[in-house]
Amino acid sequence: MEKMNLKLGKTYYKKGFFNIKSSISKRYINNSFGECSFRIGEIIFFSNYYTANLQGQIRIKSSMELLSFFQTNFNLNDEIEIMFLSFDDKL
Repeated sequence: MEKMNLKLGKTYYKKGFFNIKSSISKRYINNSFGECSFRIGEIIFFSNYYTANLQGQIRIKSSMELLSFFQTNFNLNDEIEIMFLSFDDKL
């Protein structure tokens, strides 16, 4: 398991996605797209990821579930802890 802290800035908070820190994506992700699971608090999410930009940064795909969770449980600019459970069934 790998964890990271994330500040819910305006874009992440209002659109329901986030980018994975490059130190994590370089260690665990070999593809430009795939599936992952992660936990925020006691809630486990399953999501797709993809390459978000030319620098190769990996983004967790936006979802209504994640958007609703962010806006119901946190405030803009809160810092949250994300525990990654798997990337393409690895980790």
